[in-house]
Amino acid sequence: MLTRKITSAIIGLTLMAGVAKAQETETIYSSKPEPRPMKTIIKNDKGFGGHLSLNAKGTQVYDEAAVLVGGELVFTLSHALNIGLAGYGMPSRIEWENPNDILFSEYYLEMGYGGFFIEPVFFDQEVVHFTVPILIGGGWSGLSDQRYFDDSAYPYRILDETAFFVFEPGINAEINLARNVKFTLGGTYRMVSGTDLRDISDSDLSGFTLSAGVRVGWF
Repeated sequence: MLTRKITSAIIGLTLMAGVAKAQETETIYSSKPEPRPMKTIIKNDKGFGGHLSLNAKGTQVYDEAAVLVGGELVFTLSHALNIGLAGYGMPSRIEWENPNDILFSEYYLEMGYGGFFIEPVFFDQEVVHFTVPILIGGGWSGLSDQRYFDDSAYPYRILDETAFFVFEPGINAEINLARNVKFTLGGTYRMVSGTDLRDISDSDLSGFTLSAGVRVGWF
């Protein structure tokens, strides 16, 4: 009788040890090894995004105060680089007098430009961080008749017009208002070259700007 009890106990302990060993083996082989860390130029743990930005800029054109309005449509790579297109127009026109035209002696200077947009982003997870926007492209400027918005019999006329190259770097402070909304405040310097407009030089169309804008998208 004692022998049976001892034998039964040995068998039970053996079975329990086997089950424990099987569970331990299963745990060991079911775990996945951690991926080997690797440094890359574009971090693959952040993915892609994009946004639409609407901006207003205060500047000087032809030594007079002016307003530029426009925006950007960009893709975001790894939350660290915005790449896309940007464009701006000048709804406020600058007066220009033409001494050689007696009938229409007053004209308005108009301007618009746009092109490729690239913007490194730094410390984007902070509530307030900064970016370095750069616009490279071209633009148009012209001298138009003052009756462009009038309901008169005189047709709208362009006295002169030109195309030009523009390079506009700057710096922005960016504020995370919400997960999908950001506010920007900053400044740029617009460098214009290749102007061929009468009595107006490249420096007349170049200048500093102060800008503010709202960005909506997937960051």
